[in-house]
Amino acid sequence: MSNKPIIENLLSIDSAGAHIELRCPLTPERNTREDYYRGIAALANRLTNVVSITLLPYHPLGIAKCKNFGYDSPIHEASLWINPMPKMRRDLYKP
Repeated sequence: MSNKPIIENLLSIDSAGAHIELRCPLTPERNTREDYYRGIAALANRLTNVVSITLLPYHPLGIAKCKNFGYDSPIHEASLWINPMPKMRRDLYKP
């Protein structure tokens, strides 16, 4: 799935002067990599009206939901403890 429509919408509302709060959910083993953080920072640096960037930690409730519905969770519960969420480097974003 492409994030192109999201980026186009962000660029459009930025050019209209709206204040933008980037809220980025993080999922272990999916998007908790340095390149993801660099991508967020690069996008924020393209915009002129970013007022905040919030990295939202994964909530393990999703694991229990998968189990209750009889599905295998795409996230391994142990990985939440073995690989805690890293913090985005502040030096990547230049407000």
